[in-house]
Amino acid sequence: MSAVTNVLIRFRPYLWVPAGAENMADILIGSGVKMVLVSYGMLRAWKKEEAIEALFKSYRDAGIMLFMDSGAWSAYSRGIQLSVETYGQFLLKWSEYISVACNLDAIREPEKTRRNMEILEDMGVDQKVKLMTVFHQSEELGVLTELLDEGRRYIGISPEEYGGAQAQRSWLMYEVIPFLQPHRHYHLFGVGSTKIVREFVQATDTSCLITADSRSWAKHAEVGVVILPTGERISLSEQCTPHDHYSCLSALEQVTIGRLLHEYGLRWENILGSESEKVDPRKRFNAMSLVRFQHHLNSLRRENPSPRRPDPLDDASSEKFDSLEDQTQDTLPNDSAEDPFFESDAISDSDEPNPEQ
Repeated sequence: MSAVTNVLIRFRPYLWVPAGAENMADILIGSGVKMVLVSYGMLRAWKKEEAIEALFKSYRDAGIMLFMDSGAWSAYSRGIQLSVETYGQFLLKWSEYISVACNLDAIREPEKTRRNMEILEDMGVDQKVKLMTVFHQSEELGVLTELLDEGRRYIGISPEEYGGAQAQRSWLMYEVIPFLQPHRHYHLFGVGSTKIVREFVQATDTSCLITADSRSWAKHAEVGVVILPTGERISLSEQCTPHDHYSCLSALEQVTIGRLLHEYGLRWENILGSESEKVDPRKRFNAMSLVRFQHHLNSLRRENPSPRRPDPLDDASSEKFDSLEDQTQDTLPNDSAEDPFFESDAISDSDEPNPEQ
């Protein structure tokens, strides 16, 4: 046993990070999530600091870590300019609540992204929170290798929307993965496809902490769609293709979903229908399913660890990285990889990846 221990590394998990958490604390607290993404671009519009503090405290008291996104992509899409200095001041003010914060990245401007990172570091933000830089699909791969060679421990990876899920998958698996180094925290921005996440996580060294955010869990619920732990999507709306509608499922499939509802503390009547009060229960269903998907991936990852590889950044950043690892360890399920839901033939993973972000 000791010989095996000497060969294998400590396991670091994958975490699903629900985006849009600014207004969904009531849904996400108690769902099993361990980290949520909140956007500075959204919070800066809040007039009362008391409301921000109450939100941050509610997550902290529930043992949920905060991933602070700069909101750069949304601002870019709307033609809004964000100040890196003002963002840095915000991070310093609320640093006691923030586990990881993203740099204010400049879309398609890697040099400006680098300058913004340097400004935040000069302000001392990296001494208060774990500061993550971002690599975009629109940039040359040399930008990624430079970040790795510089010893960046926290790296966000941002696929572009053009080309859909298949283009994202090809870029991640065939262009990005071969360059990644062990003992890092890699975050996938806006990747809603469970197929892509699963392939990325399984192809990445188990010394790496992997996180991924998405908004599709909430968007689907708003249009009457629930997500199963396998990634399968079931529509509860009459306006859908027949094979996706719950009424077209077999009796065994409906029993399987009914079992999930029972485990989640819900009933069919909570999620069926177009009434507005059915949206939040569907969001909770989707959140709990994606946490279960996370647990399943972590079980597989834990049972198939990578060979031991030295930490190329064996420096002062190692202790800070290990502290984040310690915070995430309690997400690991006690069950093995043989989750009966994933073995069941009643519900299988959809062959159609989810392109929504």
